[in-house]
This record gives sequence, structure tokens and C-alpha cells, in this order.
Amino acid sequence: MDGSERATTRLAGREVRYTLVRSRRRSIGLQVDSRGLTVRMPLRASRRWLQSVLDQHALWILRKLDEWAKRAQPVVWDEAAVFPLLGGRFTFALRADGGFEMIELDPGQLPLPLSTGIPAAEVERKVSGWYRTQALACYRERVAEFSRRLGVPVPNVRLSSARTQWGSCSRATGVRLSWRLVMLPRRLVDYVVAHEVAHLVEMNHSPRFWDVVARLYPDHAAARRELGALG
Repeated sequence: MDGSERATTRLAGREVRYTLVRSRRRSIGLQVDSRGLTVRMPLRASRRWLQSVLDQHALWILRKLDEWAKRAQPVVWDEAAVFPLLGGRFTFALRADGGFEMIELDPGQLPLPLSTGIPAAEVERKVSGWYRTQALACYRERVAEFSRRLGVPVPNVRLSSARTQWGSCSRATGVRLSWRLVMLPRRLVDYVVAHEVAHLVEMNHSPRFWDVVARLYPDHAAARRELGALG
């Protein structure tokens, strides 16, 4: 009968948690995805053999784990979840008066796994509203700053719910930015905002457009690559 368990090992000095699955197979298999590392091994295989295989593939495992960690993950609307905002990490906290607040975690701090039974739909309603408020304030400030640098009038800023496009720009209607963008680090938000504001001068992706982007955000090539890696 197949079975699974959670286990921990040290690879190249790093502690790695993984899911160990014992099954009727003849070799040890390794898989890294959004759930982390999964190891499949024969029912009667020894832990010594397993550790030797993990050590042999340590650099590959760590590289894949790091790649997955950089990808944009879907938000889990759970009161015990961690909610990213501009490079920070926040948790949901219910107040005694029935309201709520978002509390920022220190680097490396883990949230307390407390539950008050709030339905996921209610958490989504409250936290997504908080995200939109934070996003609009941030975007308006950054659009105004980049517009000032270009010497162009500050356009109207609106939020979108797009899942496949971070932003868009029109001289007629202004700049639209996905509220989900605010979940990313601030430097990437600045790049997307700079990109859209640059379209107020060049409504294309010509070399002249990228010259404008470079004036606003010199390291735009690295930011584009990072966004591409996030998915």
C-alpha cells in the first residue's frame, strides 16, 4: 500500500522539507513543483540510499525550489494565509468589534495558525478590498511621480481586475493597472508604472519608447526578466 509522510533534510547547508511517498517502484524519483519537493521511493529502500540520492541532486533541488519560490502564486483566501504587499508580508486579524486589520510580519516571522472560522468568501471580500485601497493609493502616487519626471499631465488612474495583463495606457482614458500588481515587490510595481506612463509619450514599443522607459527606470531590462520569471 502506498503511503506518504512529511520529512526534513539538510542540503548544501539548507533545511529542506519534503513529502516522502513510498510505493511499489524500483527507483527513487524526485519532483519539484508548487507544492515543494516530493520524493518517491521503493517500499523497502533505506534512508541511507535516499539521503545519498538527495545529496547527489542537492544543487538541482535547491535551484528548482528557488525558481518556484519566485513565481507568482495565486492568493489563498484563508484567514491564516500570508498576503504579500509591495515586498512585505501581512496577515489577517479580526478585531473584537467585528472589524479587521492587516498586520505586517517581520522578515522570517511565521503567522500564528489561529482560526476563528471566518468563511473564505468573507476573507476574500475584506482582504481584496484592502488590496484595492492600497493599490490605488500606491499607483496614483507613482504615476504622478513618473509623469512629473516626463513633464506630462498626470493621467487618470484606474484599477483593473486583469489576470494576464499588468497594465494598459490610453491618452483618452489614462492608465489602468491590475490591483494584483500591488502584491509584487515595489521595484516591479515601479517598472510597470514607468512602462505605462512612457506610453503617454510613445504609444508603441519602438526604440524611442524604450528610451523613455530607460529615463524613468534605468534597470528596466532586469525588471522585465523578473516579471517574466514570475509568470
